Amino acid sequence: MQDTRLILAAAEKLVTDNGGYLAYCDTDSIFVSPAHVKLVQKFFASLNPYSTKVEIFKVEENVDGVELHDVLFYGISAKRYVLFLRDSKTGKITILKHSAHGLGNIRGIDEKQWWVDILNMHYHLDQKDEILSKYKTKYAVAQLTISSYDILKRFNKINKGKPLSQQIKPFNFITVGTATQTDAEAGEPIIPMLPYLDAKKQDQAPFMPFMDYKTGKIYPNEDNSLESHFYWKKQSEILEKYVSHNDEKSEGDTGLLSIKHVTINKSSIRYIGKESNEIEESEVLGVSEKDYSEYVDKQGKLLEIIKNLTLDVAQKLEIARRTFFDLKKKASSSEIINLKGKTLRKLRQLQFEDKQEVIYK
Repeated sequence: MQDTRLILAAAEKLVTDNGGYLAYCDTDSIFVSPAHVKLVQKFFASLNPYSTKVEIFKVEENVDGVELHDVLFYGISAKRYVLFLRDSKTGKITILKHSAHGLGNIRGIDEKQWWVDILNMHYHLDQKDEILSKYKTKYAVAQLTISSYDILKRFNKINKGKPLSQQIKPFNFITVGTATQTDAEAGEPIIPMLPYLDAKKQDQAPFMPFMDYKTGKIYPNEDNSLESHFYWKKQSEILEKYVSHNDEKSEGDTGLLSIKHVTINKSSIRYIGKESNEIEESEVLGVSEKDYSEYVDKQGKLLEIIKNLTLDVAQKLEIARRTFFDLKKKASSSEIINLKGKTLRKLRQLQFEDKQEVIYK
């Protein structure tokens, strides 16, 4: 990963130093000004590890294998973008390649038309209300897989008393909506959740009684007079929010944006959402405490533990006296401490469990 980032940074520097620009960059790709494509390919040619000529940076292709060179780019954030052509006379937009990030779980959306409408709102702001009106009678109905115990246990009430053959099981599909209301007691968004509905019935979902994903309460109920569909977000609201999504990696709002620079404080704790296929689920269900990993500066934490470690505690942990004094000596001189196996596991027992801190190798 670090090598990839270095290559991308070098490619960006090469292009910008030669009068070009960077339109998009994410993990393993970089979209640059057309005139500088060959410059980038030539610069990195020597890194080719194969006996035959292979470009380190290949020109992006569409689903038909056609190179997308000298095309238009529209980006909302790091993973929300589209490559397209626009007829200068008619204004007709042709989608060449698009991202479906944030849309993968919402059923019934024509992704290409979604992007055409976004681009038309960009070029014709006066048509925004007309374009959004097409989505005001449609709801954001998503399909998710029961891929974790946390999701499965939400169906305990529904499963209770039913034979196994009729219960909702792991890896079954479920139907969920995007919250529009908040539970007054819990202070949490009310996320409509139903057992799986096929394509023929999914349009009926917003008009059916449902269970709140967060609390397990059944809605509508006698405590709230709202009808079911008021709890489901409309696609028009999703579209507006999708377009206005803020890109945390860039400086500014519109136009050619510069990359945001960050300063890392190695001694502090940082919370990072899981980088996995669960990111699509979080778009619908939100992010819970369990969806975060907590990263701690290993050396700083080890030094803190060892400096506070007493011989009495070390012996209770069955750490040898010789190891104890060796660790103390290294800690006092702030030497780099590399621990493995049993000793590291024993020291981990001295962490504050309520803070859920972890020392990573």
